[in-house]
Amino acid sequence: MNKPKIGVFAGTFDPVHTGHLAFALKSIKEAKLDAVYFLPERCPRHKPDVVHFGHRTAMLTRAIRPYKKLGLLELPDIYFDVKRTLPKLQKEFTGAEIVFLMGSDTVFEMNTSSWATDDLIHFFNQAGLVVGLRSEHNRSQLDVALSKLPTCPDSLHVIELATKHLSSSQIRHNFRHGQTAEGLLDSVQAYASTNWLYVSLTGE
Repeated sequence: MNKPKIGVFAGTFDPVHTGHLAFALKSIKEAKLDAVYFLPERCPRHKPDVVHFGHRTAMLTRAIRPYKKLGLLELPDIYFDVKRTLPKLQKEFTGAEIVFLMGSDTVFEMNTSSWATDDLIHFFNQAGLVVGLRSEHNRSQLDVALSKLPTCPDSLHVIELATKHLSSSQIRHNFRHGQTAEGLLDSVQAYASTNWLYVSLTGE
C-alpha cells in the first residue's frame, strides 16, 4: 500500500490570497498529493510587523473552508525550523510522505545564511519538494539554484504558477489605500475589514 503524500505549505500568509490557494490546489493535482496543510509561522524571521497570528489563522480558516483537501496546522514553534518543526510534522503525519511547497524565490535563498548546510541536508533527506515556478523565473534558473544545494531533495516536482505573481504586500498596500487588491479573497476582505486590519489611521 502506497504511503499518503501530505503537502506542507509554510509561510506568513499576511494575508492568504488566491495565488496561495491556486498553488496548493495545483500541487494536489500535479504532484498527486492527498492533502495540503497551510502552516502559518507565528513570528516569521525578518518580518517583524506581521498581523497577529490569530488573525492570520482566522483568515486562512475562511479561505480554505470550501476545499476538502486543504487544511490548517498550528504548531507552537515561532517559525519553521528544521530540527524542531520537522519532527513534529513527522509525528503529526506518521507513516506519510511529507512534501513541502515553496516558491522558486525561496529555493534561490536556500544557500544563504538563513539555511545551515546540515539543516538543508537533513531537510532534503527527510522530505520532498514541490516548487512553484514564479513568472519572473525560468526552469534553467531553478535548475542552477538546485544544483548549488548540498544535496538533492528526496523528491522534486516543479509547477508553473500563474503568469502574474500575486503579492501579499501589494494586497496590504492596496487595501490600506482603498484600492482594488488583485488576489484578495472575499472572505479575507470581509474579515480584514471587520477587524480593521491593514488600515492606516494616519492615511499613509
